[in-house]
Formats: sequence, C-alpha cells, structure tokens
Amino acid sequence: PSDKLNIAAVGCGGKADFNIQQAFNNGSDNIVALCDVDDRQAKKFREKFPKAPYYKDFRQMLAKEGKKIDAVIVTTPD
Repeated sequence: PSDKLNIAAVGCGGKADFNIQQAFNNGSDNIVALCDVDDRQAKKFREKFPKAPYYKDFRQMLAKEGKKIDAVIVTTPD
C-alpha cells in the first residue's frame, strides 16, 4: 500500500546510530518505533523521531506495534 517501509529499531546507541540513519535514508522510509534498555542511548533518536513510540522491551514493542512494522533493525551488543 505504500512505497515506504515502516521500520522499528531495537538498540539505539553505538553502531545503531549508523544503521538507523541508513534505514531512514533521508525520509525515504519511516522509523515507526524505537527500543533500547538505556534511555541515554535512545535520547538522540527519540528527539529525531518524536512520533515513534519508545519502548524498553522489544517484546512489548512488537506486541503493540507489530501490525505497523514492515522491518526491524536489531543492533545490540553481544
């Protein structure tokens, strides 16, 4: 129905900084949900995508936002 992907991100710090930027691709796709256990790591993207709901638990994010999500980027430490 849309030419844009609705993308959720699990992990918002470190390498995710690059991955989320690339997935957003200057607005050619949508970031529709964010998830990170550390509020400090997520601050930058919570400010950049204020309409995207923020979660600390990916399971809650998928349960509540799952029907809106086309793809998930997972960038977490080992």
